Amino acid sequence: KAASAMVGNKGTVWALDADQPSLDQLTRDIFTSGIKNIRPLLADLAEPLPVKSGSVDLCLLVNVLHGLAWEKTAPGALGELARVLKPGGRLAVVEFKKMQMDFGPPLEVRLEPRDVERLAAPAGLTTERNFDAGPYSYAVIFRK
Repeated sequence: KAASAMVGNKGTVWALDADQPSLDQLTRDIFTSGIKNIRPLLADLAEPLPVKSGSVDLCLLVNVLHGLAWEKTAPGALGELARVLKPGGRLAVVEFKKMQMDFGPPLEVRLEPRDVERLAAPAGLTTERNFDAGPYSYAVIFRK
């Protein structure tokens, strides 16, 4: 809903997820809220995305990259995200900090910010900044 408000009537939020039940819940939520600019789309980042090249201003990847890295599909996924970004577009990656917690992925699966930066570099994504995003997460912002 926050992304919807940020882009307003002139923008579209593409909500991609590989989990159909999650998209079904999102569809119900946006219908109930009367939101018109969010488009749920079933897609797997390990596969080519059904999104036009150079058409996206910002991609937001939250607590997903560690799983892609673990499955060894991160390079292709980051390449696809770079493909759909406009020149100068940004990718924001939010991940769990690499510290023991009672929730989230196992410690050995978690990524340090420098790991995220190393994964993104071959896709032509340049680090703009990284910062704490609360007590349990950090964010890394890239520019194409």
